[in-house]
Amino acid sequence: MYRFQHGFALRNNLIVITVILALLMIIASTLPKGYSDDVSKIGNGNNIALLIHDKNTVTSLDIMALMDEIRSDYAGIVDFMVVSIDVTTPQERAFVQQQKVRNAAVLLFSPEGERLDVLWSVPGADAFRSRLNKTFQL
Repeated sequence: MYRFQHGFALRNNLIVITVILALLMIIASTLPKGYSDDVSKIGNGNNIALLIHDKNTVTSLDIMALMDEIRSDYAGIVDFMVVSIDVTTPQERAFVQQQKVRNAAVLLFSPEGERLDVLWSVPGADAFRSRLNKTFQL
């Protein structure tokens, strides 16, 4: 009887661990990858497209997917950055408050650091490219 219960408990523990690992992998796959969050780079001579990322909104996740899709087209022309809306560093928190952005949005900055535009939503990759080209005069 003990062996049966022990085997049953072991199997249940393995299932729980597998489910937890799968959830962690899913969560990790939705996090932004390869993007700087160093807001001190704004105004250092590069065009910046900075996503204020809110992991709780579909809009933010959609914009992140569009950024992933188009950023290689703008290599060396536009630096794509991401700052999470629930930032933890004082510098990023001050930046988000200064920009007066509370939801997912893409802020476009000139090489001199002037905020040129805010994109609250982007209907697709072509629209995103068009807006970047127009704003940065590419």
